[in-house]
Amino acid sequence: MDPTILSILQSIQSQLNSQTQLIDSRLARIDAALAAQQTQLENTSQSTVAIQQDLLSIQIEIASNHQNLVGEISKLSNPHRKFYTQINQVPDETFIQIFSWIHPEGVFKFRRLCRRAKTELSNDDDDVPAFPDHPLSNNITFLYAPHSFQFVYAQKYLKSRRHIGWNVNELDEMTNSYADPKAVFPKGLLEVPVESLVSLALYGIRGSIPSNIGSLSSLSVLFLALNGLSGNIPSEIGLLRNLRVLRLDSNRLSGVIPSEIGDLGSLEYLHLDSNELEGSIPPSVWGLLYLKELYLDENRFTGCLPDAIGNLSRLQDFSASCNQLSGPIPVSIGNMASLTLLYMHNNQFTGPVPREMMNLNNLSDCDLRDNSGLTCDFEIDVLRLGPRG
Repeated sequence: MDPTILSILQSIQSQLNSQTQLIDSRLARIDAALAAQQTQLENTSQSTVAIQQDLLSIQIEIASNHQNLVGEISKLSNPHRKFYTQINQVPDETFIQIFSWIHPEGVFKFRRLCRRAKTELSNDDDDVPAFPDHPLSNNITFLYAPHSFQFVYAQKYLKSRRHIGWNVNELDEMTNSYADPKAVFPKGLLEVPVESLVSLALYGIRGSIPSNIGSLSSLSVLFLALNGLSGNIPSEIGLLRNLRVLRLDSNRLSGVIPSEIGDLGSLEYLHLDSNELEGSIPPSVWGLLYLKELYLDENRFTGCLPDAIGNLSRLQDFSASCNQLSGPIPVSIGNMASLTLLYMHNNQFTGPVPREMMNLNNLSDCDLRDNSGLTCDFEIDVLRLGPRG
């Protein structure tokens, strides 16, 4: 064979071999890619199965939650379910705090939630006696609530009220006071013109008496006894010109009696005993000619009793014991013809007991003991003098 032809054939054979190797290499890569894609498809299929299982679990959980929600809604509409019992067991402070988070203009619609909510968010009590000696009604919602709540509540429900009596705590019979008072004086009440209010009694409160107390100009009875009130008696209390009963006893009030208290010309009952008041008794007190009861005992009053005390001809009970009063007992005390009870023991009075006291025919109890400087040259059956045994 011609060498030239042989060389050409060999060259062609070499090219064919090279092309065959290239094709084999490409086929191998294609096979590998196909295998990888097959593996990916298998993995995707497994993921799809897992996702389907997760979706099924979620659907089951949604169905279960829906059943629970239906059950809770059923409880809300059924007053005999346990849900209501649990609400009634929530402490008062927590119950009120929950409602305080709601805007006050919309909170009242929750009165329909349950009987407890209706009680706390309403006050439908009838009028109460003009002279409250005991807790009259219970609306701690107002006392615990924030200021904005108090203002809206007063605007909606209190403007036409004649009597308000709210009690926060139970009376401790051992100390005759309301233990651990938590609510403060409701200032929101004083910012609404409650022109019809004639009696206000609050039990179990603390803090100070607001200076704008005088805004309740129609008040006839103000009963704040047996509380945890502190600070001074505001002079604005003299603006309550219609007041007949003022009970501030058994608190922690300090300072002096404001002279403006003499502006309460209709006052019949004034109880300031069992506080931390001090200084002399202002002369304006002896001008309260309609007084029937005046209790000033267990304070830190100093000074003398003036002759003007004899002007209180309607006074039936006068107690100024356990103070630091001094000087003689005024002769004019014999003019107090209505006097039935006279307690001035444990002071620093001196001199003779005035014989004019023999004119007090209605006197049933007179205690002048523990006034070491007092002397007496006559006898009255109801008079107790000397040291207490």
